[in-house]
Amino acid sequence: MLKKAALFLTQRGIIILIVSLASWLRVTELDSKAIFFGDAGRDLLVASQAVADRQLPLLGIPSSLPRFSQGPLTIWLEMAIFLLAGYSLFPYSLVFALISILAVIAIYEVVVVFGSKQQALLAAALLAGSPLAVAHGRMVYHTNPIPLATILFIWSLIRLHQGKSRSWFWSILAWCFVFQFELALLPLLLMIPIIIWRQKQKISRQNLLEAGLAFSIGLAPQILYDLTHGFTQLGGFAVWVGYRLVSAVSIVGDHALGPSSLLQTLVQLKLYGLRIVSLDQAGVGVIFIAILVFSAGKSWQLWRRQQLPILMELGWLASGLLSLGFLVHSSPSEAYFPVFCVFLPLLTSFGLVNLGKKFEFFGWGAVGVWLLFMTISISRHGWFVDQNTGFAYGPSVSELRQTVMISRLVTNDNFRFKTLQPGGNFPSYFDNLRWLAKESGVTESLTGIPVFIEPKNSTLNSYPTAAKIELSTQDIYLYE
Repeated sequence: MLKKAALFLTQRGIIILIVSLASWLRVTELDSKAIFFGDAGRDLLVASQAVADRQLPLLGIPSSLPRFSQGPLTIWLEMAIFLLAGYSLFPYSLVFALISILAVIAIYEVVVVFGSKQQALLAAALLAGSPLAVAHGRMVYHTNPIPLATILFIWSLIRLHQGKSRSWFWSILAWCFVFQFELALLPLLLMIPIIIWRQKQKISRQNLLEAGLAFSIGLAPQILYDLTHGFTQLGGFAVWVGYRLVSAVSIVGDHALGPSSLLQTLVQLKLYGLRIVSLDQAGVGVIFIAILVFSAGKSWQLWRRQQLPILMELGWLASGLLSLGFLVHSSPSEAYFPVFCVFLPLLTSFGLVNLGKKFEFFGWGAVGVWLLFMTISISRHGWFVDQNTGFAYGPSVSELRQTVMISRLVTNDNFRFKTLQPGGNFPSYFDNLRWLAKESGVTESLTGIPVFIEPKNSTLNSYPTAAKIELSTQDIYLYE
């Protein structure tokens, strides 16, 4: 037994260390430093209410286009957790952190089978330490499972390329799984017909039945919703996609492709693309761009010689389709980028393993130094919370709980949250506080005493009749 354990550690020692570090980055101080904003609270409140009403929601959180919603899988998962944990936030955070950790394991397993062990270790390390991946791993939010779902989709596409049995079914079902978490990942669907065309696979009755069954199962919630709501989700989304495609190639119009839309997209790509590899550190981004360019050149050479591994061919194709889709949509939001937390490590790790024997040590050393630097930077940055500027997501759960506690004390449990901020117009703005209030055993009252939650530069600071209580990143005001 000891010999087997020693052999396992010898063969898997590095990936065990990488997964351990990924776990530490995603779980450390999670009970007090988890990222928890209003929309995440909204999902949890919807899930808890659905359990109370004994209903199964067919739609999830509204997308960046509010008339369309994401899939309900995140809410279904939260409903399952609610049955076991109630309003305690920590168990939810642990489950979502585990999903993020599983993505690190999954990318290693896929790349080690369809690439090389060296590339698999590098890709896993890059995903493990990616600041954006770590941040979303510390969220209870619908973007959290996207990296894991993307890796499962890649695996299914390789099976489709190999002509495996039931590969039409599994590839379409895997795409539906990805699509349930983010509508903007629709362009990935094009990879399936491209592979079928490239491999000259026959469109048989059996394959069509598999495809129809996969779509029926994978999109069942939206299909059921459309059948009872006038096709306002999938049907409406298909019409909207067609409109945007036509608008994109038009010469004039608000949505026509042009310098303005290109600039907006590039600005967002720079912002969130940089956060995949650093905490807004431009120098690190330049290094990764150089590696990516080298990887693209090497991949092009191998592709022309028909020697490019299918894993890499799929990685470049998916990245190109998504980038084009983001350009057509214009101004992609942060929720669109967790998918690149998979593709960027995949593409850059390929460049590193092709540096040649003379520079092999440089590749490993560079990733090791980067991983150490990111680990120190993320921890010093306070796990992306309790920071008022830069790569951060507002108050930590600890400060949010403190906000709820103070609100209870100063109002004798008769409070309602208010703000002068423009975001306060959105119903979900304070849903994180409302969830934590339920965690502490109370509920916000619609007729309660107004408690204003404001940033440090609030104009209420100059009101002489406003009582102010200072916290780390925000302040509480009681104003009559």
